[in-house]
Amino acid sequence: MIRAPAEGSYFEGRVRELPITPAIFVMEGPTTFSEEGSHGLMTATDVMVYVVDSDQNGPLLSRRLKRQVRAVIETLWDDPPQEKLVDSAFHLIPRRTIPGPVFEPESDDRWRSSYVVVFRARTFENEP
Repeated sequence: MIRAPAEGSYFEGRVRELPITPAIFVMEGPTTFSEEGSHGLMTATDVMVYVVDSDQNGPLLSRRLKRQVRAVIETLWDDPPQEKLVDSAFHLIPRRTIPGPVFEPESDDRWRSSYVVVFRARTFENEP
């Protein structure tokens, strides 16, 4: 069963104490600029969604994280309106994932880990 993080477990930046799991961190990554559009420079920004969770052992934790990451991708990519943010000038597409330490064979067995989904948010121009 996938548990959605509590309302207070969504973060837009680093926190000193790691919260109760599951937790979602949304971090802005690098931005590149291209030609100028009618409202300013066109941009492409990486948005990194960190899914943090915990479980009793590595195999259970890795399965939990994979399910949560799939849910994040399906929610932001597959759900209507597909491939874009509601009422915004951004087109959103998943680019890659970055598995956390629980997926490394030589890593210590820990009860908490993360998995990152990197999305690209591109500005686009609406046609009149």
